[in-house]
Amino acid sequence: MSQDAVVSYTSVESVIVTILALIVIAIFVGALYSFFHAIFLFIFSKGDVEKNKSAWNGIRFMMMGVIFTVILLLFFPTLLRYMQVKSYEVYEAKNIFKRVGEIIDSAMDFGKDITNSQKGQINPGYKTNSNSVSDYSL
Repeated sequence: MSQDAVVSYTSVESVIVTILALIVIAIFVGALYSFFHAIFLFIFSKGDVEKNKSAWNGIRFMMMGVIFTVILLLFFPTLLRYMQVKSYEVYEAKNIFKRVGEIIDSAMDFGKDITNSQKGQINPGYKTNSNSVSDYSL
């Protein structure tokens, strides 16, 4: 199986890659939140030692999250290769980040679909039933 073989979203490999991608997204969002929360605490601490300590803890947790992500992306495929799992290359960082991109693109497209539906525009990618209630005059 090649490295770009993650095509079917119902295969076990694809589900695992999707779970790993969601973990990477969650860690990234948590690290960003931790970073901005620490900045907020530093700015508004007014010299309070407890708020400064809390801000430093936030930065520590952010760094731990980033390190955990790097370890996850590097260690997981290596562990599977060591365990002689078939098609371990599917779980490499390249494929995980490709899936992260697909998830984020889907989320952005969902936002566009909501905006278009509020404007009364229909996404041409969706098939609509020609006999819908709006097609009939009352």
